[in-house]
Amino acid sequence: MPQTQRRNTKNLALRAKMPFIFRVLAIFAAAGVIIAVGIGFYQSYGKKEFRMRGFPAELSEDVVAVVKNYERREIEGDRLKYYIKADKAATFTDNHQEMENIFLQVFDESGEKYDTITADKAVYIPAKDNTKNFTAFFAGAVNVGTRDALQIKSEQITYVKETETVNAEEEIEFSRENVLGKSFGAIAKIQEKTLELLKDVEINAYGNNSLSDSTQLNVQRA
Repeated sequence: MPQTQRRNTKNLALRAKMPFIFRVLAIFAAAGVIIAVGIGFYQSYGKKEFRMRGFPAELSEDVVAVVKNYERREIEGDRLKYYIKADKAATFTDNHQEMENIFLQVFDESGEKYDTITADKAVYIPAKDNTKNFTAFFAGAVNVGTRDALQIKSEQITYVKETETVNAEEEIEFSRENVLGKSFGAIAKIQEKTLELLKDVEINAYGNNSLSDSTQLNVQRA
């Protein structure tokens, strides 16, 4: 009987502690939810959404393939037209791709000189006419380096392969050799070697050389 009494006593003690145990478990569960939400918020923190005016309103959300350490070379004849590398690329049913940590090189007609664009993420939309043209939207720490050594930095740009045009709708910083400056909004036409600065323009030049040796500046003051 003493053993039975001790067992009953333990059972009663355990039952008495059950509300406390449930409260502790509930606290841990709530903490787990908070941590999970916090991790999700941290992972998405600072990842800006694409907000260009020309960004497609509707894109497929159905993924058909996801590739890590993605690489792609587009070749015409024996000439490399462009090269893409990304940490991850997701392809959707409408053939658009969403990429992370992207590196893009677009080559000129000779296949020797090239323009380079890097960014945290990009949306790549191929042309519908079965050509090798495309439009790409870049966001997050975007860096553009043209074949004539013009450097452009911004948070959001649109690149159109057919016209070789870079369109920035936000603040940019640019430089080439001993000229540097800022502008809110800019259009770089790479083939024409022109950089159109839209408003709030600041330009600083050092020494005797200037951008006019290679790249023409067109300034519109709003």
